[in-house]
Amino acid sequence: MSKQRSMMFRPISQVLFWILVADLLTLTWIGGQPVEHP
Repeated sequence: MSKQRSMMFRPISQVLFWILVADLLTLTWIGGQPVEHP
């Protein structure tokens, strides 16, 4: 329990988590856009 709790409050893992969330949101948004041919 304490080991998992320290992971939750570790700043680096929190930053990586938010980067992953932002990446998923960006990919979802790009995937939802209509394809434009250059």
